[in-house]
Amino acid sequence: MNETVEIYIRDLPEQLTQDVNTHIRLFAVTMLITDNEDTPVIPCAGTLSTIKEHKGILTARHVWEEMKNHKNLLIMLGKVPHIVEVDVLNSVVPPIQSRNEKISTDIPDLAFILLPEPSISHLEAISKAFYSIDKRLNKENMEFFKNKLGYFTLFGTPEEWIDYQKQSVPSFIYSTYISEYFEHEGWDYQIMGINLDENPEIPKNFCGVSGGGIWKIKFFADVDKTNFAVENPIEDIALVGVNFNQTDLKVRQIIGHGPESIYKVLYSFI
Repeated sequence: MNETVEIYIRDLPEQLTQDVNTHIRLFAVTMLITDNEDTPVIPCAGTLSTIKEHKGILTARHVWEEMKNHKNLLIMLGKVPHIVEVDVLNSVVPPIQSRNEKISTDIPDLAFILLPEPSISHLEAISKAFYSIDKRLNKENMEFFKNKLGYFTLFGTPEEWIDYQKQSVPSFIYSTYISEYFEHEGWDYQIMGINLDENPEIPKNFCGVSGGGIWKIKFFADVDKTNFAVENPIEDIALVGVNFNQTDLKVRQIIGHGPESIYKVLYSFI
């Protein structure tokens, strides 16, 4: 019988977190929104996904709204971005319903941007992959996704880490936990811990993390906790949310949509 034990995230071995992060980067993308090479850029993030056999980018609604005001979307692939003209993009965007006392922005804040075939082919040719929402629609998965206990990560593109002179746009994967989960008007939300005081090396401002995925990881350890492994990355590293908001610096946390929002509510719009 498998036994569940408590392990602090900071005590997880580096090799495990590296393997997890490498797998997440198959699907996660850092992005820049711009008009041309001489204009300022706006960083954001997303997850390459397949929903009802449509391939696109799962991200935040306000990322798409910003995108529509500009000419180009740059999907960063090292220092040579894949450029998509915004005019050729279509999207599925659930309408704004309300606000919630725990969230300072309009909600829901979720979107699915459909990519044109040339972009899909290019991304797949360089070994990027599209995370299949369709293949994970079952009761067992949803029970795992909605359990707030476990090892989670946040993905994004922090603006304060970008070095424009060196053309460096680093991605950010942060191991963390869910501090609160709640539902509001049919959508679900996750508040993710940051712990800035204990992690001075991470950015203070998470502008640019919007649209990035929240991932949950199932892993196994031997009895003496010397060997850690993810048994089946395709099944056990799961997309369970999308970042869209940050709280005040004094108690900095990241707010995102949860699995019900992705796998049920957004899915029903497509």
